[in-house]
Amino acid sequence: MAETIEIQSSADVVMVRQSVRKGSVEMGFGLVDQTKIVTAASELARNTLIYGGGGRMNLACIIHDKYQKLKILPN
Repeated sequence: MAETIEIQSSADVVMVRQSVRKGSVEMGFGLVDQTKIVTAASELARNTLIYGGGGRMNLACIIHDKYQKLKILPN
């Protein structure tokens, strides 16, 4: 999974939440970790919208050896 979501409205923040939730489920994170990851991504997206006037959120699932990461980068 790798995608970029444009953040220009509150609906886009919801899209970020949905995409991050889907990615965290696919990667096998537990419910508590899913909730933490989605909350952090939502805050990043909302801050990008409110304080940055919009932008993009890059999401990527990274698997390296035995470790998995869900990389979330606002820009």
